[in-house]
Amino acid sequence: MALPKIRNRIGCLALFGSVFLLAGLVIGGFAVVNLWHWWDARDWEPVPARILSADLSQHRDSDGATTYQAKAEYQYEWAGQRYTGDRVGFSGGADNVGDFHHDAFRELDSARRTGRPVTIWIDPDDPAESVVYRQMRWGLFSLMMLFPLLFGGVGAGIIVFSIYGGRKAKQEQSKQGAHPDAPWRWREEWQDGVLSTSSKNLMWMIVAFATLWNLISLPVLFFVPEEVLDKGNYLALLGLLFPLVGVGLIVWAVLLWKRWRRFGCTRLVLKTMPAALGGALEAHLELPSALPSDAELDLRLSCVHRRVSGSGKNRSTHEDYLWQDDLRIELAGARRMPGGHLPVRFRLPADQPQSDWAKARSQIIWRLDVSSDIPGVDYRAQFDLPVFDRGPEYHLDPNDELSREESTDRRESKDHQGTQDTAGDWRRLPLVAELTGSGHRYYFPPARQKPVAAIVTLFALVFSGIGFGMGAASEWIFAVVFGLFGLLMLWAALYLWLYRSELVVRKGELGYRRGWFALGKPRSIFSYQIKSLDLKSGSRSGNRQYYDLSAETLDGKTLKLAHGLAGKRDCQALLRRIKQQLGMD
Repeated sequence: MALPKIRNRIGCLALFGSVFLLAGLVIGGFAVVNLWHWWDARDWEPVPARILSADLSQHRDSDGATTYQAKAEYQYEWAGQRYTGDRVGFSGGADNVGDFHHDAFRELDSARRTGRPVTIWIDPDDPAESVVYRQMRWGLFSLMMLFPLLFGGVGAGIIVFSIYGGRKAKQEQSKQGAHPDAPWRWREEWQDGVLSTSSKNLMWMIVAFATLWNLISLPVLFFVPEEVLDKGNYLALLGLLFPLVGVGLIVWAVLLWKRWRRFGCTRLVLKTMPAALGGALEAHLELPSALPSDAELDLRLSCVHRRVSGSGKNRSTHEDYLWQDDLRIELAGARRMPGGHLPVRFRLPADQPQSDWAKARSQIIWRLDVSSDIPGVDYRAQFDLPVFDRGPEYHLDPNDELSREESTDRRESKDHQGTQDTAGDWRRLPLVAELTGSGHRYYFPPARQKPVAAIVTLFALVFSGIGFGMGAASEWIFAVVFGLFGLLMLWAALYLWLYRSELVVRKGELGYRRGWFALGKPRSIFSYQIKSLDLKSGSRSGNRQYYDLSAETLDGKTLKLAHGLAGKRDCQALLRRIKQQLGMD
């Protein structure tokens, strides 16, 4: 994009942010003025007043929300002089925060009808200044102060982002001119081939988002009890979903903060810049000292297509994983470079797209995720990689040491543990393997995807509970919608927690059975009836892909033999082993 167009768009973005910032500051200014009036009125004098008129006006906006404003006119005397006032409270204007306006109208209208005087407060230095209720409405004040925090914060963030984006776009334009045929040199973070984790930036982003979300949803905790208990509006219970999400965001932010404090920043130093499609990603990891020496690292390399659809409140982002590979490294005994750095090598496919971030709504991202489940807080690191098509001259030879056709002896050797496991190890999968009189038995126990199962269970309980509450309140449409969705999620949760399967492999024959609470009736199929035995992508949790082991028969049937297996290379090792035992190799 030409630099003048970029400047125009950045200018529009900054102007858009200024509108948010100004709106937040204006409303915040009204809140501060109310606070100053309350503070100034502490020394005002009480005097009796006669209510001349009282009214409760209602206002309905386009969204159907109704606000109220108590109005009154009263007469009082001070130092022998008569005054007339009409200020009920310092806040002024209409709102629906609490019952202030309803209570004020009832009291003032009752005083008008009975002729009973009410106590008002006047400024002794300026008796024409008066108010009926001088107390501070802290609920309304808190709500008004959200606007400078939220709108002002968002506006300021947009302005800062536009300035930062403008500078970055200018730098990238300059680098494009200097290196028109080397797009990997256009990004600042790819200049020297040393990549750093973005965990600190992610931490602060989540902290900011969690703060904004909870500031927005906090008033719900004050409104919902009143709506449900006093007004019987059970639909207001849906509002509790927002604070619930806020709690989850706080937990996430705390987790990221603890991870950053413990591990800090991890660096990945690329040996080849950039990595070439059809070649290899060669690099070394500078691991943090806080990582235990006996930890096991999971490295996952993914090609991701990030798509943005819709706009405004309908804007959504989707990530499609086009390709993924993984390996595991046991640090104890693993080959290290000088300084304790860990070498990393992946074979890159030649048939996948190269890195492309030019279009904001459709990007290709090559991502390396490094993780280790350790006591306390898990280790996580993520890198966006420069992967480009540099031509056939950079392709690896099929006989390269990363070839998947390594010997069975090496794949099965225990001596291979502790190094980069290029071929995978089926024994690390969640299964029980044993040799029986009927053949090789592989039992896949239930609850193999515990994190996914826990999340689905939580959603099932929340939506089922809301559906039950809506039914109790006779809100049948919402009860049916939430109840059915809750039951669907509950079925999925039970499947994840309870489903199990078993394979019995004999020469030329494959036996299988599966079930929820117990294994079902044994079935079998001969190897000559099997058209293919494959590994297919199944469910996904975050950036972790789970795989299903399935068989396709000659008559077109597909048999799911096992599901929810993590670790592509380990699954491929199991698939090779089963094929060998069936005599299909």
